[in-house]
Amino acid sequence: MRIGYKILLVVGVVFSLVFMVGLVWYVGACRVDEDRQTLIPQNASVVITLERTICFGDCPSYRLEIHDDGRVLYEGAKHVRQAGQHSAQISQADVQRLIAGFEDLNYYALVADYHRAANPLCVRDDYEWRRHAPDVITSLSVNGQRTEITHYHGLLNAPEELYALEDLIDEVANSEQWVKR
Repeated sequence: MRIGYKILLVVGVVFSLVFMVGLVWYVGACRVDEDRQTLIPQNASVVITLERTICFGDCPSYRLEIHDDGRVLYEGAKHVRQAGQHSAQISQADVQRLIAGFEDLNYYALVADYHRAANPLCVRDDYEWRRHAPDVITSLSVNGQRTEITHYHGLLNAPEELYALEDLIDEVANSEQWVKR
């Protein structure tokens, strides 16, 4: 009886360790690389875009383009307060905030397409995907070299930091002035 208890205890400890290693690997597979990478050299030409697409409901559809000089170009398509083209200006500090957001995320290390089942290991909810959700397309152009990420919001398989970057772009550009109805 005593030996059986010890064997059971050892098996339990081994199982727990294997489980914890697997859990760390699983969570790590959905995270971005922690090494911060400088993406944008000083005095580089930078253009940041964010586009929210239509859905089968009343999701706002619009596109933002933010330039390194602080120019913000907005084009509203559907389900927005102001359709058409509008512009605004943001500060250099806000442009730098956006650039830091891309660098903190290590944007170039992300998957180019978080769409449908791009990485099924990282799904964070019980639904395979939510129907009728929009795509959010972000891009970073540095000296004409463009990197784009398509993020389908119906499947929660992208890193949380990508959601935060999308929200940061909207916040800094103050898209709410044109979008909210």
